[in-house]
Amino acid sequence: FLTNQDLSGKIFIGPLNSVDSELLHQFCSKGAVFFSFSSTTTLAKNCVFLINFFPENELKTIFNFFPNNSKVALLYPENEYGFEINSIIDNIADQSNSIIINRASYNKDTTNAPEAIKELGKYQLLISVITLLGVVSCFKYEMAIVLPQKDYTAGRVYRLCLYALLVFCIVLTCIFYYTGGYLLEWINADSLITNYWLIPIGVFFFGLFEIIKYGLLRKKLFNEFSKARLYQVLITQLSMIIFGYINPTLLSLFFAFIFGQLISTILFFNKSIIRTKKIQIINISEVALRFKKFPIFNTPMVFSNTLSNELPVFFLATYFSSEQLGYYMLANRLIIIPMNLIG
Repeated sequence: FLTNQDLSGKIFIGPLNSVDSELLHQFCSKGAVFFSFSSTTTLAKNCVFLINFFPENELKTIFNFFPNNSKVALLYPENEYGFEINSIIDNIADQSNSIIINRASYNKDTTNAPEAIKELGKYQLLISVITLLGVVSCFKYEMAIVLPQKDYTAGRVYRLCLYALLVFCIVLTCIFYYTGGYLLEWINADSLITNYWLIPIGVFFFGLFEIIKYGLLRKKLFNEFSKARLYQVLITQLSMIIFGYINPTLLSLFFAFIFGQLISTILFFNKSIIRTKKIQIINISEVALRFKKFPIFNTPMVFSNTLSNELPVFFLATYFSSEQLGYYMLANRLIIIPMNLIG
Protein backbone atom coordinates (compact mmCIF):
# COMPACT_ATOMS: atom_id res chain seq x y z
CA PHE A 1 0.00 0.00 0.00
CA LEU A 2 2.75 2.44 0.93
CA THR A 3 4.86 1.57 -2.11
CA ASN A 4 2.09 2.59 -4.52
CA GLN A 5 1.30 5.92 -2.77
CA ASP A 6 2.63 9.43 -3.05
CA LEU A 7 3.84 9.76 0.56
CA SER A 8 5.14 13.32 0.46
CA GLY A 9 3.63 15.34 3.33
CA LYS A 10 1.22 12.61 4.39
CA ILE A 11 0.60 11.48 7.98
CA PHE A 12 -0.37 7.87 8.74
CA ILE A 13 -1.90 6.55 11.97
CA GLY A 14 -0.57 3.05 12.50
CA PRO A 15 0.33 0.26 12.24
CA LEU A 16 -0.71 -1.48 15.48
CA ASN A 17 2.17 -3.91 16.02
CA SER A 18 5.94 -3.81 16.16
CA VAL A 19 6.53 -6.21 13.25
CA ASP A 20 4.84 -3.93 10.73
CA SER A 21 6.34 -0.84 12.33
CA GLU A 22 9.87 -2.11 11.60
CA LEU A 23 9.16 -1.64 7.87
CA LEU A 24 8.32 2.05 8.15
CA HIS A 25 11.81 3.58 8.21
CA GLN A 26 12.42 2.84 4.50
CA PHE A 27 9.63 5.30 3.66
CA CYS A 28 10.96 8.20 5.71
CA SER A 29 12.94 9.51 2.74
CA LYS A 30 9.66 9.91 0.80
CA GLY A 31 8.34 12.52 3.24
CA ALA A 32 5.82 10.43 5.20
CA VAL A 33 5.21 10.61 8.97
CA PHE A 34 3.93 7.64 10.95
CA PHE A 35 2.30 7.44 14.39
CA SER A 36 2.67 3.80 15.33
CA PHE A 37 1.03 2.02 18.28
CA SER A 38 4.07 -0.21 18.80
CA SER A 39 5.47 -0.47 22.31
CA THR A 40 9.05 -1.13 21.11
CA THR A 41 10.81 2.11 21.98
CA THR A 42 13.78 1.46 19.69
CA LEU A 43 11.53 2.04 16.66
CA ALA A 44 10.92 5.66 17.66
CA LYS A 45 13.28 7.51 15.29
CA ASN A 46 13.34 9.44 12.02
CA CYS A 47 9.73 9.73 10.82
CA VAL A 48 8.25 7.13 13.22
CA PHE A 49 6.56 8.32 16.41
CA LEU A 50 5.09 6.00 18.98
CA ILE A 51 1.71 6.40 20.71
CA ASN A 52 1.46 3.86 23.50
CA PHE A 53 1.84 3.15 27.20
CA PHE A 54 5.51 2.66 28.03
CA PRO A 55 6.21 0.96 31.39
CA GLU A 56 9.83 2.10 31.21
CA ASN A 57 8.83 5.74 31.44
CA GLU A 58 6.49 5.07 34.35
CA LEU A 59 9.12 3.08 36.24
CA LYS A 60 11.76 5.74 35.66
CA THR A 61 9.40 8.38 37.03
CA ILE A 62 8.70 6.27 40.12
CA PHE A 63 12.37 5.56 40.81
CA ASN A 64 13.27 9.22 40.31
CA PHE A 65 10.66 10.10 42.91
CA PHE A 66 12.09 7.73 45.53
CA PRO A 67 14.45 9.23 48.14
CA ASN A 68 18.10 8.22 47.95
CA ASN A 69 18.96 4.70 49.16
CA SER A 70 15.31 3.60 49.09
CA LYS A 71 14.68 -0.13 49.45
CA VAL A 72 12.10 -1.39 46.96
CA ALA A 73 10.13 -4.65 46.78
CA LEU A 74 8.46 -5.73 43.53
CA LEU A 75 5.16 -7.61 43.50
CA TYR A 76 3.98 -8.46 39.98
CA PRO A 77 1.22 -10.61 38.45
CA GLU A 78 2.08 -13.78 36.57
CA ASN A 79 1.02 -12.54 33.15
CA GLU A 80 2.64 -10.95 30.11
CA TYR A 81 2.58 -7.48 31.60
CA GLY A 82 4.01 -8.61 34.95
CA PHE A 83 6.84 -10.58 33.30
CA GLU A 84 7.68 -7.53 31.14
CA ILE A 85 7.96 -5.31 34.22
CA ASN A 86 10.16 -7.89 35.94
CA SER A 87 12.51 -8.02 32.96
CA ILE A 88 13.08 -4.26 32.65
CA ILE A 89 13.03 -3.05 36.23
CA ASP A 90 16.61 -4.10 37.03
CA ASN A 91 18.18 -1.81 34.44
CA ILE A 92 16.07 1.11 35.63
CA ALA A 93 16.91 0.41 39.27
CA ASP A 94 20.64 0.24 38.46
CA GLN A 95 20.46 3.74 36.98
CA SER A 96 18.78 5.13 40.10
CA ASN A 97 19.76 5.55 43.76
CA SER A 98 17.35 2.86 44.95
CA ILE A 99 17.87 -0.86 45.59
CA ILE A 100 15.50 -3.75 44.85
CA ILE A 101 15.69 -5.94 47.95
CA ASN A 102 12.95 -8.47 47.14
CA ARG A 103 10.50 -9.51 44.47
CA ALA A 104 7.59 -11.92 44.28
CA SER A 105 4.92 -12.92 41.80
CA TYR A 106 1.31 -13.87 42.38
CA ASN A 107 -1.30 -15.77 40.41
CA LYS A 108 -3.95 -13.36 39.23
CA ASP A 109 -6.69 -15.97 39.09
CA THR A 110 -9.73 -14.29 40.66
CA THR A 111 -12.44 -16.23 38.84
CA ASN A 112 -14.16 -17.11 42.12
CA ALA A 113 -13.93 -13.61 43.58
CA PRO A 114 -17.30 -12.33 42.25
CA GLU A 115 -19.14 -15.31 43.76
CA ALA A 116 -17.38 -14.83 47.10
CA ILE A 117 -18.27 -11.13 47.04
CA LYS A 118 -21.91 -12.02 46.34
CA GLU A 119 -21.98 -14.32 49.36
CA LEU A 120 -20.43 -11.54 51.42
CA GLY A 121 -23.18 -9.21 50.26
CA LYS A 122 -25.88 -11.69 51.27
CA TYR A 123 -24.18 -12.09 54.63
CA GLN A 124 -24.19 -8.31 55.17
CA LEU A 125 -27.89 -8.23 54.35
CA LEU A 126 -28.56 -11.11 56.74
CA ILE A 127 -26.63 -9.44 59.58
CA SER A 128 -28.48 -6.17 58.96
CA VAL A 129 -31.83 -7.95 59.30
CA ILE A 130 -30.65 -9.78 62.44
CA THR A 131 -29.38 -6.53 63.95
CA LEU A 132 -32.58 -4.69 63.11
CA LEU A 133 -34.72 -7.34 64.84
CA GLY A 134 -32.19 -8.28 67.51
CA VAL A 135 -32.03 -4.85 69.12
CA VAL A 136 -35.77 -5.07 69.94
CA SER A 137 -35.99 -8.81 70.58
CA CYS A 138 -36.24 -8.26 74.36
CA PHE A 139 -38.41 -5.14 73.94
CA LYS A 140 -35.52 -3.25 75.57
CA TYR A 141 -36.28 -4.74 78.98
CA GLU A 142 -32.58 -5.62 79.19
CA MET A 143 -31.88 -1.93 79.82
CA ALA A 144 -33.93 -2.19 83.01
CA ILE A 145 -31.68 -4.87 84.52
CA VAL A 146 -29.33 -2.24 85.95
CA LEU A 147 -32.09 -0.07 87.49
CA PRO A 148 -33.64 -1.93 90.49
CA GLN A 149 -32.02 -1.39 93.87
CA LYS A 150 -32.77 -4.95 94.96
CA ASP A 151 -31.05 -7.87 93.29
CA TYR A 152 -34.12 -10.08 93.45
CA THR A 153 -36.04 -7.50 91.40
CA ALA A 154 -33.17 -7.29 88.91
CA GLY A 155 -33.19 -11.09 88.76
CA ARG A 156 -36.86 -11.02 87.79
CA VAL A 157 -36.13 -8.48 85.07
CA TYR A 158 -33.33 -10.74 83.84
CA ARG A 159 -35.76 -13.63 83.64
CA LEU A 160 -38.35 -11.42 81.96
CA CYS A 161 -35.80 -10.62 79.25
CA LEU A 162 -35.18 -14.31 78.63
CA TYR A 163 -38.92 -14.99 78.34
CA ALA A 164 -39.43 -12.01 76.04
CA LEU A 165 -36.55 -13.11 73.81
CA LEU A 166 -37.84 -16.66 73.60
CA VAL A 167 -41.38 -15.55 72.75
CA PHE A 168 -40.12 -13.04 70.18
CA CYS A 169 -38.03 -15.68 68.39
CA ILE A 170 -40.86 -18.26 68.42
CA VAL A 171 -43.33 -15.74 66.97
CA LEU A 172 -40.74 -14.63 64.40
CA THR A 173 -40.14 -18.24 63.36
CA CYS A 174 -43.87 -18.88 62.97
CA ILE A 175 -44.32 -15.74 60.88
CA PHE A 176 -41.49 -16.65 58.54
CA TYR A 177 -42.65 -20.27 58.34
CA TYR A 178 -46.28 -19.54 57.48
CA THR A 179 -45.45 -16.68 55.11
CA GLY A 180 -42.62 -18.58 53.42
CA GLY A 181 -40.20 -15.81 54.29
CA TYR A 182 -41.87 -13.36 51.92
CA LEU A 183 -42.11 -10.86 54.76
CA LEU A 184 -38.49 -10.07 53.92
CA GLU A 185 -39.67 -8.36 50.73
CA TRP A 186 -40.89 -5.47 52.89
CA ILE A 187 -37.31 -4.64 53.83
CA ASN A 188 -35.84 -5.44 50.39
CA ALA A 189 -34.20 -8.67 51.54
CA ASP A 190 -35.57 -10.92 48.80
CA SER A 191 -32.28 -12.81 48.43
CA LEU A 192 -32.71 -14.22 51.97
CA ILE A 193 -36.13 -15.79 51.42
CA THR A 194 -34.71 -19.27 50.92
CA ASN A 195 -32.60 -18.91 54.09
CA TYR A 196 -35.18 -17.20 56.31
CA TRP A 197 -34.70 -19.82 59.03
CA LEU A 198 -31.29 -18.34 59.80
CA ILE A 199 -32.82 -15.09 61.02
CA PRO A 200 -34.59 -16.35 64.21
CA ILE A 201 -31.42 -18.23 65.20
CA GLY A 202 -29.29 -15.14 64.74
CA VAL A 203 -31.80 -12.94 66.56
CA PHE A 204 -31.89 -15.34 69.52
CA PHE A 205 -28.12 -15.33 70.03
CA PHE A 206 -27.94 -11.58 69.39
CA GLY A 207 -30.58 -10.86 72.01
CA LEU A 208 -29.12 -13.34 74.48
CA PHE A 209 -25.72 -11.70 74.27
CA GLU A 210 -27.34 -8.30 74.94
CA ILE A 211 -28.96 -9.71 78.09
CA ILE A 212 -25.61 -11.12 79.24
CA LYS A 213 -23.89 -7.76 78.77
CA TYR A 214 -26.46 -5.91 80.89
CA GLY A 215 -26.29 -8.67 83.50
CA LEU A 216 -22.54 -8.16 83.77
CA LEU A 217 -23.05 -4.40 84.04
CA ARG A 218 -25.59 -4.93 86.82
CA LYS A 219 -23.05 -6.94 88.80
CA LYS A 220 -20.35 -4.32 88.02
CA LEU A 221 -18.21 -6.91 86.27
CA PHE A 222 -16.81 -4.35 83.87
CA ASN A 223 -13.69 -6.38 83.18
CA GLU A 224 -15.81 -9.41 82.28
CA PHE A 225 -18.02 -7.18 80.14
CA SER A 226 -14.99 -6.07 78.11
CA LYS A 227 -13.76 -9.65 77.80
CA ALA A 228 -17.16 -10.84 76.59
CA ARG A 229 -17.20 -8.26 73.84
CA LEU A 230 -13.55 -8.94 72.94
CA TYR A 231 -14.02 -12.71 72.75
CA GLN A 232 -17.19 -12.34 70.72
CA VAL A 233 -15.56 -10.10 68.10
CA LEU A 234 -12.27 -12.02 68.04
CA ILE A 235 -13.83 -15.47 67.69
CA THR A 236 -16.32 -14.27 65.08
CA GLN A 237 -13.68 -12.64 62.90
CA LEU A 238 -11.25 -15.55 63.16
CA SER A 239 -14.04 -17.99 62.33
CA MET A 240 -15.06 -15.89 59.33
CA ILE A 241 -11.49 -15.93 58.03
CA ILE A 242 -11.16 -19.70 58.48
CA PHE A 243 -14.62 -20.63 57.18
CA GLY A 244 -14.34 -18.08 54.39
CA TYR A 245 -11.00 -19.51 53.29
CA ILE A 246 -12.36 -23.06 53.26
CA ASN A 247 -15.76 -22.36 51.71
CA PRO A 248 -16.91 -18.73 51.39
CA THR A 249 -20.70 -19.14 51.44
CA LEU A 250 -23.55 -17.45 53.27
CA LEU A 251 -23.95 -20.43 55.61
CA SER A 252 -20.27 -20.60 56.54
CA LEU A 253 -20.15 -16.87 57.31
CA PHE A 254 -23.37 -17.11 59.32
CA PHE A 255 -22.09 -20.05 61.35
CA ALA A 256 -18.92 -18.03 62.08
CA PHE A 257 -21.18 -15.27 63.45
CA ILE A 258 -23.15 -17.76 65.57
CA PHE A 259 -19.96 -19.47 66.75
CA GLY A 260 -18.62 -16.19 68.12
CA GLN A 261 -21.90 -15.46 69.90
CA LEU A 262 -22.15 -19.02 71.22
CA ILE A 263 -18.66 -19.17 72.72
CA SER A 264 -19.08 -15.81 74.46
CA THR A 265 -22.50 -16.90 75.75
CA ILE A 266 -21.08 -20.12 77.18
CA LEU A 267 -18.20 -18.30 78.87
CA PHE A 268 -20.16 -15.45 80.45
CA PHE A 269 -23.79 -16.54 80.81
CA ASN A 270 -23.27 -18.07 84.23
CA LYS A 271 -21.41 -14.97 85.45
CA SER A 272 -24.21 -12.66 84.30
CA ILE A 273 -27.03 -14.50 86.11
CA ILE A 274 -28.29 -12.50 89.10
CA ARG A 275 -28.61 -14.79 92.13
CA THR A 276 -30.01 -13.79 95.54
CA LYS A 277 -30.17 -15.55 98.89
CA LYS A 278 -33.36 -13.75 99.88
CA ILE A 279 -36.42 -15.26 98.27
CA GLN A 280 -39.27 -12.89 97.51
CA ILE A 281 -42.08 -13.69 95.13
CA ILE A 282 -42.52 -11.00 92.47
CA ASN A 283 -44.81 -11.63 89.55
CA ILE A 284 -43.14 -11.35 86.13
CA SER A 285 -46.13 -9.40 84.86
CA GLU A 286 -45.73 -6.92 87.70
CA VAL A 287 -42.11 -6.36 86.71
CA ALA A 288 -43.14 -5.94 83.08
CA LEU A 289 -45.70 -3.27 84.05
CA ARG A 290 -43.23 -1.48 86.30
CA PHE A 291 -40.77 -1.02 83.44
CA LYS A 292 -43.34 -0.67 80.65
CA LYS A 293 -41.74 2.56 79.42
CA PHE A 294 -38.90 0.57 77.86
CA PRO A 295 -41.04 -1.36 75.34
CA ILE A 296 -43.35 1.61 74.79
CA PHE A 297 -40.78 4.36 74.24
CA ASN A 298 -37.29 2.86 73.92
CA THR A 299 -38.18 0.02 71.55
CA PRO A 300 -39.56 2.24 68.72
CA MET A 301 -36.70 4.71 69.18
CA VAL A 302 -33.96 2.06 69.06
CA PHE A 303 -35.66 0.31 66.13
CA SER A 304 -35.82 3.58 64.19
CA ASN A 305 -32.17 4.43 64.90
CA THR A 306 -31.03 0.96 63.88
CA LEU A 307 -33.14 1.10 60.72
CA SER A 308 -31.58 4.42 59.75
CA ASN A 309 -28.10 2.91 60.20
CA GLU A 310 -28.97 -0.12 58.09
CA LEU A 311 -30.85 1.76 55.35
CA PRO A 312 -27.83 1.91 52.98
CA VAL A 313 -27.71 -1.88 53.02
CA PHE A 314 -31.40 -2.23 52.19
CA PHE A 315 -31.22 0.42 49.47
CA LEU A 316 -28.22 -1.24 47.86
CA ALA A 317 -29.98 -4.61 48.04
CA THR A 318 -32.96 -3.08 46.22
CA TYR A 319 -31.27 -1.22 43.40
CA PHE A 320 -28.02 -3.14 42.99
CA SER A 321 -26.78 -6.72 43.08
CA SER A 322 -25.44 -8.75 46.00
CA GLU A 323 -21.97 -8.30 44.53
CA GLN A 324 -22.20 -4.52 44.84
CA LEU A 325 -23.47 -4.94 48.39
CA GLY A 326 -20.45 -7.13 49.15
CA TYR A 327 -18.07 -4.43 47.93
CA TYR A 328 -19.93 -1.93 50.12
CA MET A 329 -19.41 -4.20 53.13
CA LEU A 330 -15.67 -4.45 52.46
CA ALA A 331 -15.33 -0.68 52.04
CA ASN A 332 -17.42 -0.01 55.12
CA ARG A 333 -15.33 -2.32 57.26
CA LEU A 334 -12.09 -0.74 56.08
CA ILE A 335 -13.44 2.67 57.11
CA ILE A 336 -14.80 1.48 60.46
CA ILE A 337 -11.55 -0.23 61.59
CA PRO A 338 -9.52 2.97 62.20
CA MET A 339 -12.61 4.71 63.61
CA ASN A 340 -13.06 1.93 66.18
CA LEU A 341 -9.39 2.12 67.14
CA ILE A 342 -9.64 5.86 67.71
CA GLY A 343 -12.97 5.54 69.52
